[in-house]
Amino acid sequence: MAWDDLKDLYDYNAWANEEVRQVIGGLGKEAFSQDLRSSHRSLRGTVAHLASAEWIWLQRWKGISPGQMLPEEEFATPEMAVNRWTSIDQEVTDFVNTLKTSDLGVTFSFTTTEGKKLSGVLWQAMQHLVNHSSYHRGQIAALLRQLGETPRSTDLIKYYRVKAASV
Repeated sequence: MAWDDLKDLYDYNAWANEEVRQVIGGLGKEAFSQDLRSSHRSLRGTVAHLASAEWIWLQRWKGISPGQMLPEEEFATPEMAVNRWTSIDQEVTDFVNTLKTSDLGVTFSFTTTEGKKLSGVLWQAMQHLVNHSSYHRGQIAALLRQLGETPRSTDLIKYYRVKAASV
């Protein structure tokens, strides 16, 4: 994978996450925590999972293998969730900005939260993170609709159009 393409993918991921945060930031705590019978129960659970996954992969790339995801309590309210997720996005951006093309093919090792030792190629894991986040942003959009809210589009093509219009 070309460095510029990966960087653009991460710019997209940060943009898409911010689009979601703009909507969830205006929700009440009750709606945010309401059990909607989804894979992570609520918007809160889904946001906590998405942000935690981004955090845990970043830690792994830095050579740290956390034993568990971030506690959902760090995402107790929409405001707390927006703040914590924003800080994770900034950490990811800072990390991505330190990389060089030669770093992308590096194999890194880590231990999963279940204690299994694995390794992977950095660029593949980085693509996985964006794909995983896109999947859960789609779930968040569906949950927002269940609550009568209007999610913002986070499609990749919309990002490219917004980016082209700002140049």
